[in-house]
Amino acid sequence: MKALLLCALLAPSAWAAKAAKGAAKAPAEAPPANDDEKLVDYFTKSETSDLDPKAIPRFMELDLSKMSPGRRAAALGKRLELKALRKAMESKTKPPIRRVGQDPLQECGVEEGSAQQAKIMATIGFMPVTQDEVAFLAQRTKCTECELSDEFTYTRLIVPGDKAKKIPTEKHMFIHAKDPLMALVSQYRAGGKGGTDFFSVGFFGACR
Repeated sequence: MKALLLCALLAPSAWAAKAAKGAAKAPAEAPPANDDEKLVDYFTKSETSDLDPKAIPRFMELDLSKMSPGRRAAALGKRLELKALRKAMESKTKPPIRRVGQDPLQECGVEEGSAQQAKIMATIGFMPVTQDEVAFLAQRTKCTECELSDEFTYTRLIVPGDKAKKIPTEKHMFIHAKDPLMALVSQYRAGGKGGTDFFSVGFFGACR
C-alpha cells in the first residue's frame, strides 16, 4: 500500500505537466563541471517518479552556493517539490486533528529565492494561492500560517527587491497540487466560504 501511495504522489499531475509544457525555456546551462553539478542535473532534468530514492539524501544536502543561478534555482525548486511530496504522503498517516494540546506555532522561516525560482515552482506541481485563500485555510483548519507550512505544503517564497532599481520585494505563496489543502482552496474558489464540513469536500486534517 505504501509503495502504491508513493507512486501516486510521485506521478506528475496533469496540471503540473501542462504548466511545464507552457513554461518559457530557461537559458541553457554549461555542461556539469563536477559530480555535484551532475547530480543536480540528474534531479532537475528527470521525472520525479524516475529518480533513485537512494540519491535523495545526498541531493538534499548538497552545497548549492557555488552553482550558477539557474542550476541553483532549479535545485531549490526540486528540493521543495520532494519535501512537499513527502509531506503529502505523511499526511495520509496523521490523525485528523494534528496539534491537540500544543501552543499555536507563530514563528517560522520563509524561503528566500529568485524570480526564476518562483517561475520554476509553477512547473513542478506548486499552485499559487492568494492571501485571502490562505486566511480562509487558516480559519477552516484552525492552523496558523506557520502551522500550514509545518503540517502541509504551504510555502512562502520571498524574492528580495532592489531599492536602487526601484524593484519591490515580491511575496509568492504556493500549495502543492497533491496537498489535501487544495480541496479547501477549490471550495473557496467555487464560492463555498461558509461553514460546510471540510471532510465533505475530500479534506482531512486540521490543527485543533
